[in-house]
Amino acid sequence: MQQARRKVCVVTGSRAEYGLLYWLMKEIQDDSALELQVIVTGMHLSPEFGLTWKQVEQDGFIIHRKVEMLKKKQMRKKEWKVLI
Repeated sequence: MQQARRKVCVVTGSRAEYGLLYWLMKEIQDDSALELQVIVTGMHLSPEFGLTWKQVEQDGFIIHRKVEMLKKKQMRKKEWKVLI
């Protein structure tokens, strides 16, 4: 009987912290006993900061959720369309 993989969720909100988490995320992703789940939030979702969630995907990670943390009043109306 095959044992279920353990899920490990990593939440990242900025490019600076993502840089620190990158290698840990790679190790989790490469471990056959673990299943990586990625949640991006904060500055990753802001056009003002370059929509850096795209870099997370380009690095080979699947983003499971995008969680908006900025209040709608803090965002320009055209930025609302970016959110999934």
